[in-house]
Amino acid sequence: MTTDCDLHTHTSYSDGTNSVMQMAEAAMHKGLRTLGISDHAPVPWANDWCIDPARVKEEGEEIARVREGLGDKLTLLWGVELDMCSQRDDTPYDYVIGSTHELLLSDTHRSVDESEKTMLSTVREYFGGDYYAYTKAYFDTLAGWAQRDIDILGHVDIVTKFNEGGKHFDENDPRYLRPAEDAIAAIAARGHIFELNSGAVSRGYRKSVYPSMQLLRMIRDHGGRILLSSDAHAGGDIAFLFDDMEERAKACGFTHVMTPSGKGRSFIEKKLI
Repeated sequence: MTTDCDLHTHTSYSDGTNSVMQMAEAAMHKGLRTLGISDHAPVPWANDWCIDPARVKEEGEEIARVREGLGDKLTLLWGVELDMCSQRDDTPYDYVIGSTHELLLSDTHRSVDESEKTMLSTVREYFGGDYYAYTKAYFDTLAGWAQRDIDILGHVDIVTKFNEGGKHFDENDPRYLRPAEDAIAAIAARGHIFELNSGAVSRGYRKSVYPSMQLLRMIRDHGGRILLSSDAHAGGDIAFLFDDMEERAKACGFTHVMTPSGKGRSFIEKKLI
């Protein structure tokens, strides 16, 4: 396995189950050299999946303490996962992930990955039952990250979380693919890094990782860069399917993955072996 870092993980500060130290111990057990903690930034409504704004400083201090105790055994980074509506502050994170979990609609917000029930009601109530209008709204929202200051784009096609086997819409239909490619092209042109994300597989929602092979080839064709992420919400899922995702990347023509340089919010290439 080429990849020795995992930057998309969650702790009990947001919707994960383990502490910072427990996640660090799990990462070392998996043989990683770098672990990033990237809990969800606060959003403007009550929820149970984002960090409490009052605890952001506390998390940073805990990560600093754990980092100091680890010495050179593991590089521990402090990241954050933003949504478009997240309450961003001036916290000096080591990196920033931008993800689209929510669609901001005319009079409300609706999650795209909370449950199949929520997805079905959103498509029915706001898109007249048209799944392709729904997926276009998702990708149009995703394209907005091309205008935002982030480093990594999270799970590009999470809108397919409840569509295993094409249950609700055809992921080969041009009505799905055109908006997806438009978003990918804009984000790749900005230079943001796309992640291969195994979180939905480790938690039993899907049989294949994000993104699909078709979208991964689009990322390659538009000159996009990639890294591997587990989106782990527990220590046991850190680096989940990394070997498989590396093979997936190579099958789509990628020769390198990105890894933190260790100097601010910058990344360097690492050759896939």
